[in-house]
Amino acid sequence: GTGNMVAISEEGTAAITVVLTMTVYATAAAIFGLPAALIVRSCLMLIIVAAACGVVARTLERSARTRFIDAHAMAELAQLDPLTGVKNRRVFDEHLETFWQRAIKEERGIAILLIDVDHFKAYNDRYGHQAGDRALRRVAEMIQMFVTRPSDVLARYGGEEFAVLMYDIDGVAAEKVAAQVRKAVVAMGLEHRDSRLGQIVTISIGVAAVEPSPERRARGALQLADEALYQAKTMGRNRVEVLDPTAHKALETGVFTKGSGLR
Repeated sequence: GTGNMVAISEEGTAAITVVLTMTVYATAAAIFGLPAALIVRSCLMLIIVAAACGVVARTLERSARTRFIDAHAMAELAQLDPLTGVKNRRVFDEHLETFWQRAIKEERGIAILLIDVDHFKAYNDRYGHQAGDRALRRVAEMIQMFVTRPSDVLARYGGEEFAVLMYDIDGVAAEKVAAQVRKAVVAMGLEHRDSRLGQIVTISIGVAAVEPSPERRARGALQLADEALYQAKTMGRNRVEVLDPTAHKALETGVFTKGSGLR
């Protein structure tokens, strides 16, 4: 690959440097009348030293490259949920704050989707936790199919809950994505005999579509999505509920106001 080509180029440059050094040395030694045997021995010594230095340098370079790759891999693993392979909550929280500030500057909208697997405790009770883990992975894979834009983030938010962060999107488009995700999970037909929603695995989704502003906090948008999810669950589950910028105006620095009608 490119790395090997670079290494070959560097080795070629080093070899040329050694040859030039010996040539200059031998020429200078001959001009000053040094014995031929001494010149030959000196050139051999230069070759041996150069070869030894080359081996050491190559070993150090490989070691440094390996450490770099390992560190990069560890950094990537630290961003992932070990069970489902999607991003973890820490990464989601970091992106939420970053997107919020970016959206303010660029005057863009963002949307948060909070997704809950319906009656998941009952699923674990009937099928066991290993089956529950497999079900969560299946659901995560299905959601990921609809989170394809480079700027969007899917994360496991905790337990059987997932969160999606979408940038530069309005409520209509966000609701459409949420509806597609919900239908796709239903279409999997994953058996759930203790569910009261058709004996298959389903999800409830709360959507918050907001227009970030300096007067409000990103956590308020997350709280709004949580309220939307609560509404979806209390209204029967296996559905999508959306709270838009109008509802977001009922927030004061990320906390719902009394009497706003929002929990």
